[in-house]
Formats: sequence, structure tokens, C-alpha cells
Amino acid sequence: ASLELRRQLAEETGTVEARRDLSISYDNVGNIYEAMGKLPEALSRYEASLELRRQLAEETGTVEARRDLSVSYDNVGDIYRAMGKDFYASTMYAAAMWLSKDLAEETHTIESEDDLALSHYRMGNVTRGAERQSHYREAYRIWDDLARRYPENPAYAQRRDMVKKYLN
Repeated sequence: ASLELRRQLAEETGTVEARRDLSISYDNVGNIYEAMGKLPEALSRYEASLELRRQLAEETGTVEARRDLSVSYDNVGDIYRAMGKDFYASTMYAAAMWLSKDLAEETHTIESEDDLALSHYRMGNVTRGAERQSHYREAYRIWDDLARRYPENPAYAQRRDMVKKYLN
């Protein structure tokens, strides 16, 4: 019911806020389907969110819209990966990684750096050989830097240690 209300509001008003809210609702429903193991249904919702977020990023160009788009690429990539479609997952992850890289260079926020490290980690999960190691090394480098700068947040050290086991 909530998704339908969001869809109706977005259609009636056409505002950026209403369309962003609809994309979030699509993600929430996708999250539920993903948790239930209903991957095709999750993919459908995540792709609907991705399309809205592409439009919003193109129209507004805001940091928020571009980060939302990056998250959508990751969500779609995660489903493709879970379906064993690593090539498609890598395409989505690469798009998220380039957005994350641009945002990290532009904003220099902790969140953008963490997003970039996560993008490299995901790319490492779907690539092979030297490319895989390069992505894992970059994720390690960023999370190590964040762990040193923000020792009060143990998540960065945990992520660094998680990726360390994949390094040769």
C-alpha cells in the first residue's frame, strides 16, 4: 500500500522529493524480496529505483542524487552476483565505483571514502587475477586510512581486516 501511495504521489506531483521517496520505497520492497530469497522480484524493484535515480541524478546533479544512484547500482549488482551473473554485477559495481570516486574527490567526506572502499571491495569480488588484487588493495588502503583517522569507529578496522584476508 505504501509503495502504491508513493507511486501515486510521484505521478501527481512529479517533484524531486516525491520521486526520491518512491525510489526509496522501491529499495525497501527490494530489500524485503532479497531477504526472502526472491531475487527476480528484488531485481525488478531495484531496477525501478535505479531508473528513477538515474533521472534524478541527471536532472539535479546533487551529491545526494548521485550517491543514491551509486547505491542503486550496488543493489542491482548485488542481486546479479547472488544470481551468479558476475559479468552483469561487475558492470553495475563499476558504475557505482566511478560515481563513488567522483564523489570522494568532490566532497572528501568519510561516507564517500567508505563508499569508494566498498565499491573496490565489491569489484574485487567479481574480478579475477591482478585486477582483483588491485581492487582489494585499494579497498584495504582506504579502510586502513579511515581506521587510523577515526579509531573511534571500529567498522573501518573491521572492514580493513576483512579485505586483508583476500590480499596475496
